[in-house]
Amino acid sequence: MQKIEFKIDEDSPVSVYCQLKDQLISEMRSGVLRDSLKLPPVRELSALAHVSLGTMHRVISKLVEEGFCIQKPRIGVYINRKTLSGTRRKILILKHIHPITDHYFDQCFQFAREDLYRDFLIQTRSCFYEQYGNGLRILPPGELDEIRREQPDCLLVALPHISRKEVLELAELPFPVIFLGDFHFGELRDPRISQIREDTGQRAENFVRIAFAMGFRDLVFVGGNEVAYYTTFLRNAGEQTARELGCRFRFLHFDRSRVPAGESLSKFYDILLQNLASDILAGGMPDAIFFDGSERAEKAVALFEHAGYHLGKDYSIFSGALESCTTVLIRRNTDAFAGTAAEFIRNATVSGKASFGLQTIRNAITSKVISCKEFKPILSGGKKG
Repeated sequence: MQKIEFKIDEDSPVSVYCQLKDQLISEMRSGVLRDSLKLPPVRELSALAHVSLGTMHRVISKLVEEGFCIQKPRIGVYINRKTLSGTRRKILILKHIHPITDHYFDQCFQFAREDLYRDFLIQTRSCFYEQYGNGLRILPPGELDEIRREQPDCLLVALPHISRKEVLELAELPFPVIFLGDFHFGELRDPRISQIREDTGQRAENFVRIAFAMGFRDLVFVGGNEVAYYTTFLRNAGEQTARELGCRFRFLHFDRSRVPAGESLSKFYDILLQNLASDILAGGMPDAIFFDGSERAEKAVALFEHAGYHLGKDYSIFSGALESCTTVLIRRNTDAFAGTAAEFIRNATVSGKASFGLQTIRNAITSKVISCKEFKPILSGGKKG
């Protein structure tokens, strides 16, 4: 094999490491590395390019990240012929048909971002709840066999209400399977199961800190399914932050135990909302309420107005998505989370293995107040009157 001749243009606006990366890709496709299975050692490449080891390590890491190479610890870096030949690795996503969960996964994981999933083919299949036999299942009969026949390079499961039995069935498939988001059966500590989720407690902590900075001292956080384990994280984080800052914090949720067995939750949403409003008023109207992903905030405002409390005058509603009835709108930046999650997904897809267990991605989601009509003076340093 001939030696690679790197050419670096010092006057080019393209960074040195990007020039080196593009030249290596060119050599793998049609140059001296065309028939190779393995890249030369990093030390040899850095000497040929007359760059530091750190720069060349960055080049190789990017080639691995983008799927052009496969890193094998203690063995070396191998050329990924499948990517170079134009055959894209297939990632199949199972998603629940629901506007709220669809929005959550699109926002957090950003599968449409080309820079995160370049050279990967992403397909989505929608699922919904059905009654099969004696239980409620997500996957219809024969779905597992169909997925097994398709043989994707990686399967992503974004089904919040999937059962334990279905999780274990999916985990047995002969390719990487990664579960996304929070689930309602609690944490399954099983070496076969890999899961990526955000640090949900961060939402409650951000709310308390933002509200406190704006002068509010009596706070209510509405969110979380009472049977979901992530509810504990929300509540604990909110209460701990409130204790640190010295303000009052109440955590409330829609009490689904009041829905008769076998009945649809949606049929009783208005009743549950009335009960929730009563619970809030029973403890005294707070300065601020945070609705975590609830599409019923507008109706809550109507209930409070009927009770004699007016939005923007007696209390404020914080929201991460609803603009129509909020006085404080919080936008979440999930770019860092999406990037970290994509790294796990890409690595599993390329290596053919997903065995990292439960990954809680912390400090990767930031919140920012971008709309505040009644309380703009507070944002600029004023105090709540």
